[in-house]
Amino acid sequence: MTHLRQAEGAKATYNPFNTTQDSSDSTFWNCLKKNGDKCVGGVRNYKTEKDGIESTVKTLTNGRYDCIVNGLKNNKGSKEIAKCSSLDVWGTKDGVSKVLDQGKLTPPEISRSLVKKV
Repeated sequence: MTHLRQAEGAKATYNPFNTTQDSSDSTFWNCLKKNGDKCVGGVRNYKTEKDGIESTVKTLTNGRYDCIVNGLKNNKGSKEIAKCSSLDVWGTKDGVSKVLDQGKLTPPEISRSLVKKV
């Protein structure tokens, strides 16, 4: 999952994989969807590490990411997980493959302070 973290750029607070899962007390790091002038969808900042972990688990287990989850459960490795079409749904697309092709693993630090609020 380190390759996914690097591909995502992961700058939102307590959100190493840039999930958009809503959580109480979360705020938007960016705005990917608007309703008029109001942001209604985007990557979230989470108040606590626990909130970020729980939201990431909810995202991974919502039924859209079975290929990624099964790849992790069965220790398939990043090269196999990079082939998952569900990365398109996540928004990463071919980002994991690009990180693998670079051969340089330098994921960003997990942000622990509010870095941006939309």
